[in-house]
Amino acid sequence: MLTVKLQPGESNSPHKHSAHTFVYALEGSIMMQVKSEKEKVLNSGDTFYETPAEIHTVMKNVNNTKRRQISCVFY
Repeated sequence: MLTVKLQPGESNSPHKHSAHTFVYALEGSIMMQVKSEKEKVLNSGDTFYETPAEIHTVMKNVNNTKRRQISCVFY
């Protein structure tokens, strides 16, 4: 389990996890996307799932003034 803190406007580069990944939005709005799906904005309490085969193309804090957090579980 991992807590990720995204600074205002912060985003990641495309990557791949070698595990099933379950994401829970702890605070704020975060844009998520895997290559095979459309972008999805997670708000507090929303979840996101990706398989080990998928490429995680977008994870972005859509707020440019406040930090956001997600909790990730890998299995």
